[in-house]
Amino acid sequence: MRTLLLLLIAAGCTSTDGAVKPADDSAAVDDGCPDVAAPALATDAWAQAADIPATGLHGLSTDGGYPVWVASHSTGLWREGASEAAWDRVNTGVTHILSEVALRPGDPDHAFWSTGGTATRTRDGGETVEILPLGLIVPGERTDVVWALAVTAWSPDRVFALSRSGAFSLSADDGDTWTTQGVVPIHNPPETPDHFHVWGWRILPEAAEGGRIVVGDGFGIAVSDDAGATFLRTLDTPLAGHSLVRDPTDATHIVVGSPDGLYESHDEGSTWTLRDIGGDVLAGAWSADGSALLFVGSDTLFLSADGGATFTLTPHSLPTATAVAVLDDGAWLVADQAGAWRSDDDGASWSDIGSGLADEEITVVATDPSCPARVFAGSRCGGGLFRSEDYGASWEAVDTFFHYVMGVYFDPSVRGRIWAVSDDRLLLSEDGETWNQAWASYHYHGFATHPEEPDTLLLGSVGEGEYADDQMRVYRSTDAGASWDDSSVGLPVATSSAHAILRWPGAPDVVVLGTYKGGGVSHQDGAGVGLFRSTDGGETWAAVDIPVIDVAALHMSGDTLYAATDTGIWASSDEGLTWEQRADAQVPIIAIGFGGVYGFALSGAGQLYRSEDSGVTWAIEPTDREIPPAATLAQIAFSADNTVAFLAVNSGVWQIGV
Repeated sequence: MRTLLLLLIAAGCTSTDGAVKPADDSAAVDDGCPDVAAPALATDAWAQAADIPATGLHGLSTDGGYPVWVASHSTGLWREGASEAAWDRVNTGVTHILSEVALRPGDPDHAFWSTGGTATRTRDGGETVEILPLGLIVPGERTDVVWALAVTAWSPDRVFALSRSGAFSLSADDGDTWTTQGVVPIHNPPETPDHFHVWGWRILPEAAEGGRIVVGDGFGIAVSDDAGATFLRTLDTPLAGHSLVRDPTDATHIVVGSPDGLYESHDEGSTWTLRDIGGDVLAGAWSADGSALLFVGSDTLFLSADGGATFTLTPHSLPTATAVAVLDDGAWLVADQAGAWRSDDDGASWSDIGSGLADEEITVVATDPSCPARVFAGSRCGGGLFRSEDYGASWEAVDTFFHYVMGVYFDPSVRGRIWAVSDDRLLLSEDGETWNQAWASYHYHGFATHPEEPDTLLLGSVGEGEYADDQMRVYRSTDAGASWDDSSVGLPVATSSAHAILRWPGAPDVVVLGTYKGGGVSHQDGAGVGLFRSTDGGETWAAVDIPVIDVAALHMSGDTLYAATDTGIWASSDEGLTWEQRADAQVPIIAIGFGGVYGFALSGAGQLYRSEDSGVTWAIEPTDREIPPAATLAQIAFSADNTVAFLAVNSGVWQIGV
């Protein structure tokens, strides 16, 4: 579902053609490196660093009390069974939850949602999850994914679904079978809509038999009086679709928020009136008994106790809110880009109820070579990029959309300059906070800068899967990404990933390239084609005689280069010409890293290897130090002061004292 969730951002510090401006070496960089003491960590056991917040929360569903469900396009589906209880992650198999959770009235453990585009159901609070025959993903075919579902209160077996194409479907048997009723005239459906568009879809089913259906798609409203067979569009304007709510005491009274205020209808969506209520509206909810109508804007809460006639405004400092709910006990719940919050005093104060809502899809960890306490962690499936200024004791999401972070790279010649590869984009930051697009075209992975020419870059593409290049290639730029040349001469025609690129220290025209599986954004299918070497800065390549297929990572330790491969750990001390095996492995090595004389490596099964002599010899760690298996990608990094080693795996960021 990568193609559904692409948000291309090109803003700030860019030239007129959209490329990032070349470096200005004359400008001093104040990167604000914090003076933080290294943590006192055990040196004989790995411990999980602080939870990385779950991001992309866009659905908050409740039947007036607990359980409460939270949907995230980045980290999946979460359920809190009772007030103050911990959140449990519902195992859906994927992290892309595209719709809100639709609850069966009176039975909040019976729920529907869209898992990566496919309609999904649970009848037991998530203990078991069923894939329904709607929006099924067929390899090689464009799927008409489901973006909204709703259950009808007067007939709970009656479930509606709205798909990307506008197809409006009905199930009269609790989702077991579906029929297409008609087509909603959605607003100019884009081929690759952004996440904000996905958040805008909501269905208000008929309030009574034979009643009206109201649908919002983020850019307007359409209504149907014949169970979805035909629709009439009655409002065309950008809307906060997850604020589309119907008055539980008056079915004809419907309201929806927008950047300009509140649109209100008293004829069930036939006509609309815009009201300026003092700010923008992002999300909204009505209490089950109709006594309270709550909206949340970017910096203000709007509460009405008289059916929306008047509103009380309360400023708030919550992050960008994406969902809101009113509980039967009067509490307010808000989900945002950093977690979940509860207020029991009409918004005067908030308690953090987001503990446990954590990203569990971490694949990248990178440490700042000039700032020991600074660490970046990258997530897959829309989770994004996170930054820690205290050795991983706390994390904050970077306010730029990253779909799947493939790597973070610090420029060795320009302090504070950081590059990041995110699926089909290369991004640049001069401060670690603001990121600007440098190039977007194919699925990329490997990347390298030049130690003496900071605007000279190498970028490797992937020849298989979504947003694939026509084959694995290496691209070269001499103007910080403003333009690129194909530098693939000598590389075989392959569907692999140009996965790891490293310039030899002291001889930057010598470049080593490791190839890896190319299939999918998680690189779990296909195969690499071995190791390659260039002596002209990456313009031409020649194969290296080494018995490996997949090379997951390359890392220097002193004057020796190490490769994490499918046949173990290999080393070269002659600019990548010849190699010797330092550690055999039954399971491919997927990560390797060094800090001083210490080194760690990780196999795909979670087995750890340790070296205390710069990689000359390796010992397998005891089983009680193994990390939960890393089914996809992983990375290892050491803090700049070599006091802490970090490991990114699916379960988060782990650390150990060195």
